[in-house]
Amino acid sequence: MPVLESALNRHGLTKVVAHFHDTYGQGLANVLQAWRAGIMAFDASTGGLGGCPYSPGTTGNVAIEDLVYMFEGLGVSTGLDLDKILDVAREIHTCLHRNTRSLLMNATGQ
Repeated sequence: MPVLESALNRHGLTKVVAHFHDTYGQGLANVLQAWRAGIMAFDASTGGLGGCPYSPGTTGNVAIEDLVYMFEGLGVSTGLDLDKILDVAREIHTCLHRNTRSLLMNATGQ
C-alpha cells in the first residue's frame, strides 16, 4: 500500500488514522493490512453508512461492527460492546428504511 507507507513515513504511526470504504468488498482487507503495518486507529461508521461525493462508485464506509467482530476474532480487544453497536445499527437502519451494508448483520440475518 504505497499511500499508507508514504503517510506513515511522513507522519508516523501515532498520527495516522485509517479510513476505508468497502468498495469491491475490500474494506476489511485494507484495515487488516493497515493494522499489520502498525496503525491502531480506524475510522468507521455504524452499519457502513456514508460514502464519498468525491469518489464515484464507493459503496459506503467500513462498518464499525465488522471491524469489532474481525478484531475480536483475532483476539484483539477493542473495548467496544458489539451487541450495543448492533442494537444501534438496527435502529438506525429501521429509522432510515435502508438495508444495512454491514457484513456481520447481513451474514447473521440481523
